[in-house]
Amino acid sequence: MSSKTLISSAIPLTHIFRHEADYDGRWAKSYHGTAYEMDPTSLAAGSYIQSDVFSVLFGNTDHTENDFPAKFSVDMEIDFGANTPDAGATIDLWYVPCQGSSTAELPMNLGASAASWDGYSTNGDEAILQAKRVGSLVLGATSGVQVATKIGVIMPEVKYGVLILRNNDGTDALDSDAINFCVRMTEVTYAAS
Repeated sequence: MSSKTLISSAIPLTHIFRHEADYDGRWAKSYHGTAYEMDPTSLAAGSYIQSDVFSVLFGNTDHTENDFPAKFSVDMEIDFGANTPDAGATIDLWYVPCQGSSTAELPMNLGASAASWDGYSTNGDEAILQAKRVGSLVLGATSGVQVATKIGVIMPEVKYGVLILRNNDGTDALDSDAINFCVRMTEVTYAAS
């Protein structure tokens, strides 16, 4: 008989990735973890952005081999304002495990801070194949807020990581100065059995 143990607090660890200046949506104040920068404002169709480098732990706690969360559930929220995306278009998300948090330790030509990203030299579509696909927010042809819960899971392999987001909406519905956007990673906790 197997049992699952997870070193975790009673409150699941939650990280959010948002544009700091604009995000005031449903997850703005209800997280137990760290907020990181990721800004899709004016992200053109077919383009990528990356998040800040993040730690899967709360704060800067040192870790040993197996003491960080085993799995995070991932949700996404975008407020398109008055813009209307194409029905069936997607906003796609990937996770990149990183050996450290400095630029020299990051793979795939990633930087340590949130920014646009295009692979090694405008080859983002090829370079993204090295990342781990998380999932997508499938869009409806409606303005305002669109939310997808449990679009995927992230199973951390190392302490640090970066999220990469791609806009696959052909209408450039993210072309706004104040896109209300958030990706939420919530630790999945297991009861001992």
